[in-house]
This record gives sequence, structure tokens and C-alpha cells, in this order.
Amino acid sequence: MGIIRYRRMLRAAIAAVKEGREEALPMKNGTDPAALTGPVSNDALATGEDLAAATAESDAARRAACPWDAHV
Repeated sequence: MGIIRYRRMLRAAIAAVKEGREEALPMKNGTDPAALTGPVSNDALATGEDLAAATAESDAARRAACPWDAHV
């Protein structure tokens, strides 16, 4: 469900830019850009039942490998 919601938000943002309505974008309407977050961009396989821990570990490794500041 999160992926579907994110894709809808992305499509709405793309449409707003195409229509010249950049003020409709969250980062343009007074929202603090630092407060904007999206879904974790990562796929993880868990060997046990703790999928949340496996996702957190995989995301931390992915962020640590980024050449830019990717901390949350």
C-alpha cells in the first residue's frame, strides 16, 4: 500500500510541474523540506522473522555506502 500511495504522490507532483503549479509541491508550499520523508528505498531478505531489523540493517548499509550525506 505504501508503494501505491508514493506512486500516486509522485504522479501528482509530476502533473503539477507539467501544469506549471510548482507551488503545489510539498517543498514549495511552506513545508520544511527536512520534514519530507518517503518510504525506505530498499529490499531486504530476512533469514528469521525479524523483517524490521533486516530492513533497518540493510538500509543502514545502503546509506553508509552513499557518496553523499544520506543519514536520517
